[in-house]
Formats: sequence, C-alpha cells, structure tokens
Amino acid sequence: MKQYAISRYVEGISLNGIEHCLDDEGNIIFFKSHESAKAYLLGHLQPDSTEEDLDIDIESGSIMIEPYEDCHVINAS
Repeated sequence: MKQYAISRYVEGISLNGIEHCLDDEGNIIFFKSHESAKAYLLGHLQPDSTEEDLDIDIESGSIMIEPYEDCHVINAS
C-alpha cells in the first residue's frame, strides 16, 4: 500500500539531510494520499497562507510530499 510523508531539507539547504513531519511521539506521519498530506499542511500553515502558496512551495521543492510503500499508517488524515 502506497503511503505519503511530508518532508523538507533542513534549513532549506539540499546538502543537509531531510526532516519529516512528525507526530507528538517523534514518528513520521504517513498519509493515504498526496491530497490528504496537502490538506494536513493547509490545516497547519500560518493563517494567511493559501493553497497557492503551498503549491509554490511544493513545486519549488522547499516542501516535499513523497511516496512511501508498505508503511504503517500513523495518521491517515
């Protein structure tokens, strides 16, 4: 089953490692679809951020929603 996780480069620099969106226990949050991961982000952005702002961040690579296969679903929001 394909799952998705939200990540970005530490400090926005691709030479650094990748950090993932984590739950309160420090586990990577997995989503059932790209759309559900995007909806999660929209619910947690600054109040004045828009879906267009998020799309720009995703297209530029500053935020990544990456597929993972055979992952245990922690949060299927």
